[in-house]
Amino acid sequence: NDVIIGENGENLNPDIMEKQFASSINLPYCIIRYKDNDGFVPAMIVQINRYADSGYLKAVINALHNANELLPITGRVRRFFFTEDEIASKSAVKVSRQYVQRGMENGSIKLISSNDILSRKPEVFDETQELAVKIKEIISKVLNKSPEDITADLHVVFDLGATSLDYFTI
Repeated sequence: NDVIIGENGENLNPDIMEKQFASSINLPYCIIRYKDNDGFVPAMIVQINRYADSGYLKAVINALHNANELLPITGRVRRFFFTEDEIASKSAVKVSRQYVQRGMENGSIKLISSNDILSRKPEVFDETQELAVKIKEIISKVLNKSPEDITADLHVVFDLGATSLDYFTI
């Protein structure tokens, strides 16, 4: 079910394709079989933070395209989508393609095309609110980071490097 038939009839394994992107971005993502006008194509779904600004997103898009260029031409991702919705269940260790597909089908995961992602307006987060300041203090203490290094657009695990034990401690 996870195998994608490439444009030349070759079987493409999303697990192998995903490994190409592992060192390029530090965000939750998966490659799925996506139906578009050309039939089924490999598509990447990337979860972004709703506070991420266009400069950060441009860097992510650039990293994705650079990593994609390293794949064989017939085995490249054809569509890139972003979402602000969670693409992994709360109890999951990694992103499940089936979970993403179900979320897309039932509307709990809404896709934003790579063309539209840069024109969206990120949410504004007031980092001076009392609760935000307290959360930053806790995270900085557990991770031995300066509170100034912790911003709302960073993911505790993917961007700040927290382990599962750190996450539990927080």
